[in-house]
Amino acid sequence: MVKVEPEEMQAIAAAMQPVAGAARSRGEVVTRDFQKPQRLSPTQLAELRKRILEGVSSTRDALKSMLRSDIAVKLIEVDEVSCESLFGDLRAPMAVLQFSVRRQLGWVVWDPTAALAALELALGQPSGGQGDVRMFTPIEALMLQRLLASTAASVLHCVQLAPEAPEMVRDPALLGSWRDGGAEADPQRLKVVIEIEAPTGTSTLRVYTPMFQAKGELAKASAVKPALPEHLGDVQVGIAARLAQIDVPLAQLLEIEIGDVIPLRVAVGTQLDVLVEDQRCMSAGIGQCQGKLAVRIAGIERPKSES
Repeated sequence: MVKVEPEEMQAIAAAMQPVAGAARSRGEVVTRDFQKPQRLSPTQLAELRKRILEGVSSTRDALKSMLRSDIAVKLIEVDEVSCESLFGDLRAPMAVLQFSVRRQLGWVVWDPTAALAALELALGQPSGGQGDVRMFTPIEALMLQRLLASTAASVLHCVQLAPEAPEMVRDPALLGSWRDGGAEADPQRLKVVIEIEAPTGTSTLRVYTPMFQAKGELAKASAVKPALPEHLGDVQVGIAARLAQIDVPLAQLLEIEIGDVIPLRVAVGTQLDVLVEDQRCMSAGIGQCQGKLAVRIAGIERPKSES
């Protein structure tokens, strides 16, 4: 145990006291449930939510066209979820669209009562009454498939993907599993919840889409280069392009005359080393720019830290 002297304790206590007249900044602590899967950072989730929010209008337009009436669509949730026990509460008949993205399955789930009421309104049929659920007719199933496929497409478009082989699933026993993805099977999905307010009532659409590419795409989109402090913006940094170097005896160096050739022991076309303040940071090839000799950067690497 380390003993803290009274003077040290007083200094620590003084440092923790707020400075008079200074605004005290409050830190933000974000709690995390480690039983819940989480691959995307809060920044990436916020960027993804922003993208999906922009694409929700496609779902609204599709519903408005089908129902032939004004509706309101609201994005409720964007999060990660595990596929284990995902559909334990589903019972037939269902309003579920199953699709795939590069062999990974995804689903769009709508409350069957809300879906049936919306379809009856769209087809001008008398409503069977609130709470009544029946099997969808072939025309209703086709309309529902088009609507749910459009919803999946609008969500996947946000990460430059598209749903493949969409089909309606009417029985829980026929639902595929994340394990059907083969060697690259992924148990996690991106969950998007959309609230729909229609003349027939308020309901929610849940989209579960593969997210194996979402992280990489968002990393590119949300990557922000660290801001350079203002006082460093005009600092001059020396950059040099070096092809090769050799050691020669001093006696030979003193005998060099005009016209002599110094072999560098590198092949023609070898890339140059680009040094920043004598640290190798890049590689480049010889070229020209506006009639002057230049180098084209071919690769970037972090300088090795000194141990």
